[in-house]
Amino acid sequence: MRTSYSALNTYKTCPLKFKYQEIDRIKVPKGKEAVFGTTIHSALHYMFTHEPLYPSLDQVLDFFGKKWMEAQEKVTLEAKEAEAYHNQGATLLSSFYKKNQPWNFHVLDMESRFEVFLEDPDTKESHVVAGVIDRIDKIGDNHYEIIDYKTSRRMPAQAQLDTDLQMSVYHLGLLHKWPHLEAENIKLSLHFLKHGEKISTARSNDALKETRTQVLSTLREIKRRIAKDDFPPTPSALCDWCGYRSLCPMWRHLYQDEKSKIKNEQELAPLVQEYIALKASSQQNKLRLRELQAKIEDFMTSEKLERVFSDNAYLTRRNREKPVYDVERVRSILTAAGKWDAILKADERKLEAIVKTLPSETQEQLREAITDIKRFTILTLSKKKVTRGLDGAEEDTRS
Repeated sequence: MRTSYSALNTYKTCPLKFKYQEIDRIKVPKGKEAVFGTTIHSALHYMFTHEPLYPSLDQVLDFFGKKWMEAQEKVTLEAKEAEAYHNQGATLLSSFYKKNQPWNFHVLDMESRFEVFLEDPDTKESHVVAGVIDRIDKIGDNHYEIIDYKTSRRMPAQAQLDTDLQMSVYHLGLLHKWPHLEAENIKLSLHFLKHGEKISTARSNDALKETRTQVLSTLREIKRRIAKDDFPPTPSALCDWCGYRSLCPMWRHLYQDEKSKIKNEQELAPLVQEYIALKASSQQNKLRLRELQAKIEDFMTSEKLERVFSDNAYLTRRNREKPVYDVERVRSILTAAGKWDAILKADERKLEAIVKTLPSETQEQLREAITDIKRFTILTLSKKKVTRGLDGAEEDTRS
């Protein structure tokens, strides 16, 4: 399988988005934040690659302004919003330039493409993980720094960066690109342009081995889902920036307009309203709730939806899976790992909690000890009014 870090990250974020993007190859327009970030990256690339006479700050800002004008054709922006993005970009580029004059750095490569070749020891399958590193610097004798630019506002904690999969994959990528480098001589840095802050980390050989194991485990999981055509949606705050909302069964019901009302839509609305009213009161008839849930779920199944909306709330169907383990195999694996006494008995909740703390290889052994998967669904109620907004983007209004 050929993949990339961004594809693996998409899978971890939402398996269904991964399917739309990587398997079905459905193209969607880039969001304005992504287009803005790409334009900033282009300006930084220009800033560091025009030697021996590096561009002045004014030239960098002029380059950014022209690129931003071209980029606006790819997104829908009001004049004030486009101007605000331009001003923000000019501000962060000015701040970055003043602190990081290009002639003070030994830049080896920009937008450096790499490939990591991995062989699964269990299946003997070969995989390729590809990607692009924003910048590679030489920072001393036999020492190097991988730099990735971020235009996002949120900065991760140091502990999160120390286990960040993206930087781990980039580290592997640089070692495969230039195999003469020593792993311990590579520094990994994220540059948060909006804050003018750079945070750094490193990886040991043991950490890189764990990265290989983690990536292979994810690739095996993807292969299993491909075989079953099982890619569930995973709603989160990131849905606000997803271009697949109108296709996703978690959101598609919201996008049905008057000309394309789904079958039995009129029948669904009162069922949802009645379900919400009953759910809000603990004194109501539980039997009727189950009947309503069954009817609503039948509708969702027939229309291939995972979320349905009313005027002031929505219902989400969530699939749950509970693994059924071979207890004796689990006992053997966890005894060898020194964790069996922490469980005391084969308690599923304790087992699920402790599995997350184990090394990837031990987690893979436990997955092989699963004998069955119990599947069930629940409906969760969210009292939030959701509209698409004037430009097609959704807006949330608390009720």
